[in-house]
Amino acid sequence: MFRLSILSAAAALFVCLLLVGCVTSPRVGVCQHTHGSPDESAHGQYYFVVPPAPKQEDGTSDPLDDRMIVIEDEKFTLTYPAWFTRRVPLEVILKHIDDSFKRVEALLGKFDRRVEIFVPGSITADGLPEGLMILGLCWMDDGQIKVAVSLPAARVIDTFAHELLHARLRDLGVQPPRWFEEGMAHMLESEDGFNADLFQLLEQVGMMTNEELEAAARGITSDEMRLRATGWAIAYYLVHVRNTPLKDVATSSEFPDLDEVWKAVSEAAKLRDVLARLAA
Repeated sequence: MFRLSILSAAAALFVCLLLVGCVTSPRVGVCQHTHGSPDESAHGQYYFVVPPAPKQEDGTSDPLDDRMIVIEDEKFTLTYPAWFTRRVPLEVILKHIDDSFKRVEALLGKFDRRVEIFVPGSITADGLPEGLMILGLCWMDDGQIKVAVSLPAARVIDTFAHELLHARLRDLGVQPPRWFEEGMAHMLESEDGFNADLFQLLEQVGMMTNEELEAAARGITSDEMRLRATGWAIAYYLVHVRNTPLKDVATSSEFPDLDEVWKAVSEAAKLRDVLARLAA
């Protein structure tokens, strides 16, 4: 994911955030192992890349090079390239996944279906801008919910929580407007729901208007990060200011007044700053 300062450049943050909530990825790894079904998306075809393990000191191949660790849990199946454990220990991955399930289920109830989780080295796609980093994906494949989180993003809990929010909504059969679903997913990236990066972006460029959100629902806008930030602000306002259950928020077809949302979110940000100074 992830934590680049939006104050330095909104564009820099854009290239390090998730692009879409639900797509399919047809190829995994250097051997092109199938993981999901080949399918087209708005951004082209997606691919997972598992780079070969570095050579050992004597120049021979790493014995873990081609092995995959498969962990079966009551909630998920995790597939993890064995040599990656030298970069991110398996126990760290499992803790992030467990904490993310707890965070999502606390707001949306327990999963009804298992989730297949894969951690590739990176995720790429046809036709994406140069330098773009896709950190996580969630998609449906023949009724099975699947999630992928790239290795850099697997070092932090944020991406797992983000993608499992998408997974739980697929599990519930709920599909809000994409901009709003992404906003809810960004809200799940922190325990208190406040996303400081997206708030700072909105301070700079302002929230989208109702007309822009309607246009975005038809796929007209290209202002991705401002779109997501607006979705996050609305979700945060409803859940953490108005105390509306997230399940009700996810199925809502009406959204609050945007001026009221921004005022409340700005006040919440000021209160957080005061509390942080008192705690320092």
